Amino acid sequence: MILQLNATRKEILTAIENIPEHLFNAKKSEHTWSVGQVLEHLHKTEVEITKAITYMLSLPPQEPLADTH
Repeated sequence: MILQLNATRKEILTAIENIPEHLFNAKKSEHTWSVGQVLEHLHKTEVEITKAITYMLSLPPQEPLADTH
């Protein structure tokens, strides 16, 4: 999973490498996001998911829930 995330991150960075700054922050309309805003959202999401996974891995092992079906 980590390898996939790293590969995806590299693809994104390569794709945006040559976007001029004036287009990086440009929006088609007030109801859309700029490239910069999308990337900021992806970054914040990745940070929060990493925190959640780190927290979950720090918990003691738990018994699986009984299957009620």
